[in-house]
Amino acid sequence: MLEQLLREKVLSEPRFRVLDSGIDLPVVDDAERMLALNEWSRLSSLAVDPDRRATRHYRPDLIVIERATSRAIIVDVKRSLSSYSGNRQLNQLKNKMLAAALVAPQILYNEHQRTMVARTEIAILDLADSRASYGDGIFGMCHLDALLGMPGLAADLQQCRVVYRAAVDALLREIAVGTFNLSRLRPTVGSDPSSTDVASTDVDDEDDLGDGTKRIPPHRRAATMAPVGLARLHPASVSISA
Repeated sequence: MLEQLLREKVLSEPRFRVLDSGIDLPVVDDAERMLALNEWSRLSSLAVDPDRRATRHYRPDLIVIERATSRAIIVDVKRSLSSYSGNRQLNQLKNKMLAAALVAPQILYNEHQRTMVARTEIAILDLADSRASYGDGIFGMCHLDALLGMPGLAADLQQCRVVYRAAVDALLREIAVGTFNLSRLRPTVGSDPSSTDVASTDVDDEDDLGDGTKRIPPHRRAATMAPVGLARLHPASVSISA
């Protein structure tokens, strides 16, 4: 629910373009190994091999394009980070996202309406604000305003959470006292239950080789990697202390 509201709020901001969900980005294994070894300087020498087999993909929750700068932010939305023990799992997720971000500009240009990306950044968003401190590409909901330069965004999401919890509590009370009417949940006339938003399984015309791997189509020409990095707080926003 909060993820959908976040998408709608960012869509309403003229400075941004939000790409459709269901975009699968290949994870470049060589890049992920370099990132694990902190060998950032070697990333610029990598090129995408159009004939390689992509054994793994990463599907972002949101890809936000800043129109003025052609900066792309790949966002992974988490309800909470409390289940992540230590930083190891988070670092693995970050490296996976960065490895996928390396090929994002090429794929978005070739297969998503010629979307131009000059720089790709990643952000892991903790909607529960469950950590005592943030940084290095990990942000709490409290950072949303500064991350996207949209004052009031976090407050809107928090208010939505409050209203939703109140509605659930009211429903549970009705069930407990026996006043709940099941007919309230029946679909209205003209509604289409099959229209529920389900993540697309389309993998952009990649050939399924039948063994869990996919071949990248030849039109993804080999190219040097565009700059990638960790998302930063928007310079026009007031800094928020974690």
